[in-house]
Formats: sequence, structure tokens, C-alpha cells
Amino acid sequence: MSIKNTILIGLFSILAFSWMGCEIINPDEDIPAYIQIDTMVLDIIDPSIEGSASHNISDAWVYVNDQLIGGFELPVTVPILSTGTQNLKIRAGIRNSGLSAVRTHYNFYTIYEDPEFEFTPGEVKQVKPVFQYDIDTDFLLMENFDDPLFNFEVVSGQANLQQVTGVESFEGQASGIILLNSSNSTIEVRNKNWLNLLKGGKRIYLEMDYNITEPLEISLVAIENGIDQFVPVIVLYPTDSEWTKIYLDLTEVVNSAVNSDQFKIQFYAEQTKENVDGLIYLD
Repeated sequence: MSIKNTILIGLFSILAFSWMGCEIINPDEDIPAYIQIDTMVLDIIDPSIEGSASHNISDAWVYVNDQLIGGFELPVTVPILSTGTQNLKIRAGIRNSGLSAVRTHYNFYTIYEDPEFEFTPGEVKQVKPVFQYDIDTDFLLMENFDDPLFNFEVVSGQANLQQVTGVESFEGQASGIILLNSSNSTIEVRNKNWLNLLKGGKRIYLEMDYNITEPLEISLVAIENGIDQFVPVIVLYPTDSEWTKIYLDLTEVVNSAVNSDQFKIQFYAEQTKENVDGLIYLD
């Protein structure tokens, strides 16, 4: 046998041994169990205190035995490498202040829990979490516009905040509506009574359903040394005739007003297109 043949045979033997060795040391991959989450439900105990059951839960934060699996945009099928009976928890996730890039679980909702969820490898199980408002949630201001005596008032501008019923309303008996036109082109609205918003404690949110054809500016008015101070929060843009719910995080805005704990919420809108009426629906 020549030296050349000996080298080729030797190389083939090494390659064959290496290939066979890889097969021996690689175990079979684990087969995950799956949970399918399409929708979530907000269960309201007392509408007179907690308001609407509408929600805009966009994500599911999934935990198994209190270990975070991840946050997932709905609908989703989540693979989980667990078997048998385990503790499954799901927290409701939102787009903070409507921002897709800023997502968080919503602490004002309870946590869905199934302490005896059965995980079966290869099997997909449907889960439909139901949430409620946490018992420690404080509701400082509520306005559903069902009562013609609103908690909000017009403080400047020519337009008016009115009640609308029927198909134009969001839910319940009525919604609020502002009509902007050439004769009534601007409006500034605030809640009537000052709100005591404390700093350094729980987070502070404004939940609101809206349907708008004009930009809507939202600010906080803080009273400092007897003088109104305006703190811009966000500008909401037209919703293409669709009702939208926002969870507006006011925590840092409130904390920035170091000399005040008394606030009002302000809405400002104006007609932007000549000869085209603007509509602001609120609920």
C-alpha cells in the first residue's frame, strides 16, 4: 500500500469517527408544550366605581412557577419547556402611553393564575385569561358622559362639549362629542375639580377611549403658588374613525411638578382643515 493511500484511508477513518461521535453526544431535543392566547377579558365588579370593561390589552406576560417566560404580543402561541402540573401566571400587557416601543404589564389589573395547569409536550392548550382591577386601585375621576352634568367644563374657545347618544356613542347611554367648524374652531376643556395626585407612590394613569379626526392635545394643569402651570403630556392623532383606548402614564409628569400636588386634566383641539368639520369623541 502506498503512502498516499494510507493517508487517505486514515483521513476517512478520522472523519467517520468524528461524524459518528457527534451522533452519539447529541441527545434528542425536548418537545415543548404550548399555550395559545388569543384574547383576554376585563371583568368589572362595580361599573359605578370602576367604569368601563373596555380594554386595550396588547400583550401577555407569561410566568411558569414565577419564572418569566417572556412578554408576547397577542394573539400568540407560546412554547414552554415544562411538563406535568405547574403554576401558570399571566399578566396583562399594554403599550405604555400608546407607544409600541414601550410595553409593560399593567399593575392595576390582577394576575391570572392557574396553579395546577397541566403541560403536555407537543400539545396546544387554549388559555383565555380574565382580569379585574386590583383591589388597591384608587379611582379619582370618572366620566362616561351618560349624565348630562359632566365633570368637565369648557374654559376657552368657541366650540362646546356635548352629549351624543345612539350609534355615535362608544358604549352605555352616551359619549362626549366636540364639533369643530369655521364658527367654532377651538376648544379647551378641563375637569372641574382639582385632583390630589401624590408623588413617589403608585403609578398614575389616565385611561380613555377616543375617536378623533383632529389632533387632541392633553396636558396637566398644576397649581403652584396660586398660579396655573401647564405641563404637556401627549398629542393624540386622528384614529381613522375607529375608537381607540389609551393607557396614558402621568407618573413622571406629576413628579416633575415638585411644588404641587393639585392637578387638572386639560384637552385642547382646533379645526385643522378649512371647510371640513372636526370631530372629537370621548368616553
